[in-house]
Amino acid sequence: MHLPAAEARRKVQLTAVLKDPRYLSAIREPTEKVQLAAVQKNPECIRHIAEPTEKVQHMAVQRSPDIFRQIRQPEESVRLAAVQAKGENIRYVSAPSEAVQLAAVRNDPMNIRYIENPTEKVQSVVLNADRDAAPFISSPTEEIKRLAMEMYGLRLENAAGKGGSGPDIRNLRRLRKESGGGRGKETFGKAGQRGGGKTG
Repeated sequence: MHLPAAEARRKVQLTAVLKDPRYLSAIREPTEKVQLAAVQKNPECIRHIAEPTEKVQHMAVQRSPDIFRQIRQPEESVRLAAVQAKGENIRYVSAPSEAVQLAAVRNDPMNIRYIENPTEKVQSVVLNADRDAAPFISSPTEEIKRLAMEMYGLRLENAAGKGGSGPDIRNLRRLRKESGGGRGKETFGKAGQRGGGKTG
């Protein structure tokens, strides 16, 4: 019994991709089954897919979280999965939703560095999770500024976020020690530099 031409062609494509995933680049409009087969063997093959399905995007990120940056127009669920797997992937998400922002800072509060204008809820999570990450909060709200001062004696003013220089991570713990574990008031300006605040 002969297979229809289209089905026979798909079978040939699948066989070829299973043998060598790079063959995918030579296939025009591969089916989802062919895409999945290629990406499962080699996640980097997603670069050769013009419009990978959501299922294929998930497969690629599951196999290799670092491949996320190479996915064109990832779905929201894929963005979330990629950031949950590796928080630093937030760097490659434009205008991340609050859910994606939260996933990033829960993975590591220091990922706040890569978020422009985080929501107040995200700022609050960072503030409560890691004092050293607080100076990296971009555009802190008045409430967050108040809490930072109340909790740690930190004055947050235009803290640097994505693309900013921010405070030097290597010096944060030293500054914390010098300030007596938060009893002194530290001022971090736009560049995240410590000012000569008052103690008390």
